[in-house]
Amino acid sequence: MAPDSRVLALGFGILICVLGAGNALFDISFQATGPWRMIGLASIFAVGIAGLWTLRNPAVALACFLAAVAVGIVLLIGRVDPLVFQSLFWTLMFGCGLWLFGWVILRLVLPRIAPVNAMAALMLGGVMIVAHLAIGFAMLQPAGAFLRLQSAAILTTEEALNIAARNPNNEQTRINGVLAQGFIGGRPDAGSQIRYRCNLGRRGFSRMLNRTRYTSPSRIEFVTAEGSVIETTAMPSVAGAINWPELPEQIGCGLRPEDPVVIWATPLNAGSGRVRLSNTRLLAYGDAQEFRAGFATRAEFGARLFGGVAFLAMLSGLYPMIACVMVWRRLRQQRA
Repeated sequence: MAPDSRVLALGFGILICVLGAGNALFDISFQATGPWRMIGLASIFAVGIAGLWTLRNPAVALACFLAAVAVGIVLLIGRVDPLVFQSLFWTLMFGCGLWLFGWVILRLVLPRIAPVNAMAALMLGGVMIVAHLAIGFAMLQPAGAFLRLQSAAILTTEEALNIAARNPNNEQTRINGVLAQGFIGGRPDAGSQIRYRCNLGRRGFSRMLNRTRYTSPSRIEFVTAEGSVIETTAMPSVAGAINWPELPEQIGCGLRPEDPVVIWATPLNAGSGRVRLSNTRLLAYGDAQEFRAGFATRAEFGARLFGGVAFLAMLSGLYPMIACVMVWRRLRQQRA
């Protein structure tokens, strides 16, 4: 490796370490205001992408990018709520795969395109920008839903849920869901309806990976403030178990009849003027004030981190597209 390449690689490495330490120790995203709240995680990935594109040695370029990804994932596991992590992590991984795919295109494919196939370079550029935009929007949609939890209205009656289910903008309601406050239904002496093992030493990491054992009926009775019983689907993952209290009589944490809860789900018309809740994202123990101060604040912080990476994914699609256009122009000139 040439001396200038060593200096450049060392500079990228130092930047990754400094930004990682800044995020871990000083909460860059949490302390910043306005749009700067999204730079924390995105700045680390931006350095990794820059190293991937500018370092000439393929092994060093790949190592720089993978180091940035590793630092970013470590920061996410330690600081982001498990539900936010599970909802957005795999989309982030698809984005990392796309950045690597674009690097392969720039390194191996574009230099081998013959002048007679110049249009292929232009087509590759179009595919790359569309793919980057798709990944960015796929990450922004769930991140936006988490961001809106802090300001979203919390419904407390069956009538309000019915209105939400019949809303003309029902597609947005289906995607984003609604928040409702009430109680777990059933007999007070029925014992725990839903629970998971929460006394594990690694419970945070286990919940991140959705490997914690979780027990629940397929349908849950949700009771609104005025006493209406609404059939609700169970959560698919223990990551949606927010602030569940520990049960004294058995191993684990759970919810019992008459426990106050806030639920995030999609209201659907059940016919005969009734409503049911489907696609349950979370069940949070407590009232609306506790929900906003606790989970909604944590979710907003995690959504900011992923949202910044989503914008980075969309903007970074410009580089391979411009490179493909430049190759296309050069090949056309060679043909002429």
